[in-house]
Amino acid sequence: MFIIGHRGAADLEPENTLKSIQAALDSGVDMIEVDISLCKTGEAVLMHDAKVDSQTDGHGYISNFTLKELKKLNVKSGEKIPTLQEVIDLIDSRLPLNIEIKGRGSSIEIARLIREEIRQKGRAHEDFLVSSFDHIELNNFRKLSPGIRISPIISCLPTGLASLAEEIGAWSLNMSLQCISSQIVEDAHKRGIKVLVYTVNEPEDLEKMKDLNIDGIFTNDKYKLTGQKKSKDQDVK
Repeated sequence: MFIIGHRGAADLEPENTLKSIQAALDSGVDMIEVDISLCKTGEAVLMHDAKVDSQTDGHGYISNFTLKELKKLNVKSGEKIPTLQEVIDLIDSRLPLNIEIKGRGSSIEIARLIREEIRQKGRAHEDFLVSSFDHIELNNFRKLSPGIRISPIISCLPTGLASLAEEIGAWSLNMSLQCISSQIVEDAHKRGIKVLVYTVNEPEDLEKMKDLNIDGIFTNDKYKLTGQKKSKDQDVK
């Protein structure tokens, strides 16, 4: 089972910031997940909500801010809102990046950026996994970048189990911890589809996921989840 840093390391540093990404890297996760929307000037930026209010000292929708204006806002701990490009540069192919599409229409820019990373910097297709609750947007991305892995996100138990993921050629099915079941895991695996579960933060839930034969889990803090200790060097950072 592999461990994915949820919004970086959301319980250690402000979520979806470079500091949070670095904390996730330091903790030794196997993959990092971030949320992406487009700002007014078209850049892909990290933010979970449609508005900046909950994470910054600003107010309003991301889509109404230019990148320059977003960079003037302050996130907790003095961090700034990063672009997807900054995150890709920081990770530098050390591990895969799960990009969750939040805003409608974001697939075009994300596909363009990934394509450029592969062509110009030699990134591998396996360096990226693109997911979304918006399955229409996810399918649009698949058409633009058929070689990149995709994952529909589902927060309920679908009546067709993993059939949706198979229909759109998904690599994995990302399921809520509250809705995961042995039936959907078995069905997905029969179809050759992996199952990833969000958000697993308690050790007892991790054990349940192991019993269900889950392929990977998202967590806010790998240290707490696994009982792993931070090194002194990491504390200094």
